[in-house]
Amino acid sequence: MRRLIAPLAIVATLLAAEAGAYTFNDAKIDQWVGTGAKSAVIVVDFGTASYAFGLNWNDVMNSRLALETIAANTTLQVEIGPKWGMVNGIGYAGHYLYSDTDEYDPTAWGWNYFTSSDGKNWDLGQVAATSRILTNGSWDGWVWAPPWPQVATPPVTPTVPEPASLSVLCSMIGLAGSFKLLRLRR
Repeated sequence: MRRLIAPLAIVATLLAAEAGAYTFNDAKIDQWVGTGAKSAVIVVDFGTASYAFGLNWNDVMNSRLALETIAANTTLQVEIGPKWGMVNGIGYAGHYLYSDTDEYDPTAWGWNYFTSSDGKNWDLGQVAATSRILTNGSWDGWVWAPPWPQVATPPVTPTVPEPASLSVLCSMIGLAGSFKLLRLRR
């Protein structure tokens, strides 16, 4: 059993290495839309399910326009309030959450947006979504958020399972089982 400690430590190290920043290839992108030299990922988190969309563009793009562009080219539904232009509703894949207020109402649930440079570490948006100018490599996330003073939970980026770590883990488990069987036969 002592011989297994070093290999298991190596597996744990490999699995922990996954803790770094995400790339767009790590995200499970439902659909890519648009054309252009710049790319961003928009994550929509309903609390029970999270979806990521890729967006390509050339000119200036803000966070709300990105959401609307994705909605215009996919089955994502987005409702914008008529008075202040707030994102009131988002729907996708059988999920739909809507806030019936177009005013800032701290007692109501609503959509909050977050920003990230790596898809893992998120910050609550500090400006209106129409003022958030996306850059190449941006990550923006939309989250259904509770009323104030509760704090919205940052979005969860859906990811593609990393096959190398999984195969190493399975190999190590198989190796451990083989050693156990060999010991039992002696």
